[in-house]
Amino acid sequence: MHKDKFTFQTKRLIIQWAIFELVFWSLLFGFVELISWIDESSFNRFTFLKPNAAWWMLILPLYYGLQIYWISARNKSIAPWLGTKYNDYLFRPAPARNILWRVFLIRNIFVFTVFAIMQPAFGKQTLEVSASGVELVFALDISNSMNVKDIEGGISRLDLAKKTMQQIIGAAPIAKAGILVFAGSVYPHLPLTPDKRAAKIYTQQIETDIMSHQGTNIGLALLKAADFFSEEPYRRMVVLITDGEDHEGMINEGLEAIASINASLFVYGIGTKKGGLIPKNPNNKNLGYLKDKTGNPALSKLDESMIADIAMKAKGDFKILNASYPDISDVLTVINKKKATNTVALTFEIEASRYNWPLGIALIFALLFVIHELPLNWRKWRK
Repeated sequence: MHKDKFTFQTKRLIIQWAIFELVFWSLLFGFVELISWIDESSFNRFTFLKPNAAWWMLILPLYYGLQIYWISARNKSIAPWLGTKYNDYLFRPAPARNILWRVFLIRNIFVFTVFAIMQPAFGKQTLEVSASGVELVFALDISNSMNVKDIEGGISRLDLAKKTMQQIIGAAPIAKAGILVFAGSVYPHLPLTPDKRAAKIYTQQIETDIMSHQGTNIGLALLKAADFFSEEPYRRMVVLITDGEDHEGMINEGLEAIASINASLFVYGIGTKKGGLIPKNPNNKNLGYLKDKTGNPALSKLDESMIADIAMKAKGDFKILNASYPDISDVLTVINKKKATNTVALTFEIEASRYNWPLGIALIFALLFVIHELPLNWRKWRK
């Protein structure tokens, strides 16, 4: 406190607040690193389910700024009147301890409330739920031609395919979802899982360069999709997403395998009849485009007739997508028709949300704030 008991020592308060913030965040990050180091398994890593809520923390420096402005303005307003014998009658004392505690408590209530909104996750939680008995397997074409940007809005076929998959995963009443990616060969990208959040994350990670063997083997993808389902009593559905440029054959064999397990097929054709050039590197257009056997830039066009033929042979449905906002209503209708009349009990492990920990701490600080402020306000009221 300043030598005059009626003003605050602003610089000292700023230093004390800065030291507190440095110590607080150092201890917090140290705690997170410690528990992650003790057990490096995926479930026991400390994470946040909604990290974007951290933007609310930007209010914290604004709060400190307002406090400093208020303190400085108060000191400045009473400065001309200090040094007289009437100070005790005109002004109330300015105890630094009270302002420190008030700022400390309000700040902690806010910070730990934001932490609760961010939903910290640590450890695992076992859930038992009932879900509609539909297993959905995506068979996604990731051949180089899926990098063609002939979609409305200038996005690539692959970007539109991933957007479509994420919307289906989020909206469809499915029990489990799995992902196969294929080009010249087939790769199981995500085993069947009831965790829609994980399925969306894995979908976003798909790129054409994760498979070196190029080509388009739709038949092999359907064969592998038929083996991808579990033995549990679910209804089965395959969603094939491709631009229809098959180079390997075997489509009839794949369709027979799908039919043998009583799975339904929905086909998405991605692209346009006009087509576009295939970039050598989708992230660097300066590298140019792939060339055909004649040495000219290779032009990739949607083979709509093949898409329709595959769907017809499978007695399924198809839809052509070439707009940046995919319409998934058709596939949702098919999935809803395939829902089992009974439900299936599911037990699986997910990341355990610990939002109640910071929320409980915020409530404790709120209680301490009330306890701190009541005597001060009571004395003011009595005066």
